[in-house]
Amino acid sequence: MFKNGIVIGKFAPLTRGHINLINIAACQCEHLKVIISYDQRWVDQQNVRDRKRLGLKNRKKWLLHTYQEIKHISIHVIDEADIPSFPDGWKEFAGLLQPFVGEDCAIFSGEPEEVAQLKQYIPSITPVIVDSHRTRVPISATMVRENIYQNWDYIPSIVRKDYTISVCLIGQESTGKSTMAMMLGKLFNTSWTEEYGRTFSEKELFMDESLYESYDYAKIAYRNKELEEQALKSANKIVFIDTNAFITEYYHRLYEGVSNPIVTAIAASEHYDYVIHLAPTVKWVDDGLRVNSDRSKTSPLFESLLKEFPNQLPQGRTLSITSDNYLERFMQAVQFADKILETVKQGKY
Repeated sequence: MFKNGIVIGKFAPLTRGHINLINIAACQCEHLKVIISYDQRWVDQQNVRDRKRLGLKNRKKWLLHTYQEIKHISIHVIDEADIPSFPDGWKEFAGLLQPFVGEDCAIFSGEPEEVAQLKQYIPSITPVIVDSHRTRVPISATMVRENIYQNWDYIPSIVRKDYTISVCLIGQESTGKSTMAMMLGKLFNTSWTEEYGRTFSEKELFMDESLYESYDYAKIAYRNKELEEQALKSANKIVFIDTNAFITEYYHRLYEGVSNPIVTAIAASEHYDYVIHLAPTVKWVDDGLRVNSDRSKTSPLFESLLKEFPNQLPQGRTLSITSDNYLERFMQAVQFADKILETVKQGKY
């Protein structure tokens, strides 16, 4: 048993291989420092998807979430901004690492060559090589990063959440958003969200929408975001979002006649990977809550809001469904989701 231990890595992203290494190290020392080696120059060289997801905050969050209950593991950061980029700069990197080296300290790694380099400059550390042939988890973080979705089983759920593809369904009332989101979720064996506005109307307003106050819409927008976060945690590569703050703002302007600054701000900041826009071309159905059957009045408002919030229809990533046939609408959405998943499985984003 070592008094101190160190595990160093990019953790970009955190994988089950990293977790295996950290677990084995934690069993062999009284205190383990897990150190994120961070270089913004390296992040800037990644593709658009990874530049968004592999920042320092995400990587630290993944590790803190994974090891929050294990008290003798602590998470630290080394910023490599002012030293030569890997694979150069071993002497300088060792200088940054030196303050973390304690008494009777081991460094645990699956890379014998890298540990040997550090040993030259910090002779007091004891190298411990762990599964260098990757027999337990037969893949590297580089291989995972090259195709996240083909290697989904090798990343923990906290990382999957950040790589899950979000598909938001928007449209006026009675266009089939809720049913479509549920059917897609069930078909693709993944999670979906349910519109909280309906739940709020049923539980808090007793099915009487005339009781709505302006501040209620902010509650609904916040709760919808919480439901999105919950759905992301259990999603299987893709998640279907039924209604967002943009739709909540549409209803606020429809009923209240003015904008809601809180909901407007949330709607303006929304960015989904893909959007399905359901046109109001199917029959309006009275479900006990809907009161706006005259689409000649609601459609102009909705279209004006789409112009005000261009972020709601991302270019090249939006499917507009105009068919008046429910089966055709559903099959178009299914084909859209199939194409998304096939594209990302090929390593394209």
